[in-house]
Amino acid sequence: MLHFYSGAEAGSAQPFGYIATEKEYTNYRLRLEFKWGEKKFAPRIKSRRDSGLLYHVTTQDKVWPDSVEYQIQENDVGDIYAVSTRVTAPVDAKTTNITVAINTNRTTSVVRTNQNAVPMFRPAEKGGVPFLQGAVGTSLRIVRQALYEHDGWNTAEIEVHGDRATHLVNGELVNGCGQIQQSIDGKWKPLNHGRIALQLEGAEVLYRNIKIQELKE
Repeated sequence: MLHFYSGAEAGSAQPFGYIATEKEYTNYRLRLEFKWGEKKFAPRIKSRRDSGLLYHVTTQDKVWPDSVEYQIQENDVGDIYAVSTRVTAPVDAKTTNITVAINTNRTTSVVRTNQNAVPMFRPAEKGGVPFLQGAVGTSLRIVRQALYEHDGWNTAEIEVHGDRATHLVNGELVNGCGQIQQSIDGKWKPLNHGRIALQLEGAEVLYRNIKIQELKE
């Protein structure tokens, strides 16, 4: 079992970072269990507990390396973050600016649209439409389709086939993407391999039963 920030004093200022594999992986299934501790640390004392599983890490070590993130945060487990990378995912068009929704409050006359909405995963067989998400120098999100996390130990799982990945929480499919890309010399190139990392991001967290099964394809 890994116990992040185990000896740190609650409320103290602590650095962010991660531990990572030395080996790079291409086709694999990774499953682990995680549980939140009680302690939070500056500068995130008032924030939700946060960590994350990074995959397809190919750049030099920094906070944070170019990668795709399986978000592990209270009430957000399974979200995708394209960390200076780019992915294509099937999403609910209503949660994007593909289909613009305009609502006017009759009392205040305030006009709101979904132009800044965060896309939500929706499988193609259930009407999801392809959506390109990601840019250099930022982390852009695709929200999981449902919330399956609970108190205590939870199971997080990813299955990766080259430039495609699916996210599961406690055995339930919640997210997925394909056409993972990274920017090389200003051009987007396929990204189908990389190291795997677990984040330390200002919250006490425990990981156990970490298993990686390499697949043929």
